[in-house]
Amino acid sequence: NAGFTWYTANYEISNVGMEAPAAMNHIEIFFLTVYTVELILKLCVYRHWFFINEDWRWNWFDLLLVVSSLAQQLMVASSLSGTSGNLTFVRSLRLFKMAT
Repeated sequence: NAGFTWYTANYEISNVGMEAPAAMNHIEIFFLTVYTVELILKLCVYRHWFFINEDWRWNWFDLLLVVSSLAQQLMVASSLSGTSGNLTFVRSLRLFKMAT
């Protein structure tokens, strides 16, 4: 995932204003699906302890990344239907993924 994140960030910087290739979007959705399932399973297993165990900071960070990525995908889907949205801030959160 780190390699894909690096490639995506590099592509977006090199091709400002251009659409990403469809394959890149499919890979991004694949990773988002994997991380969403992982988060849901962790929430089912740990329940409220997910938010207060010794790894609570990382758990909250993971939750933030997954929710922001889901929001980004919803904004992309709404922009395809004609509603515009600014994705710059949400895309900047990808840098945080490199730290995990």
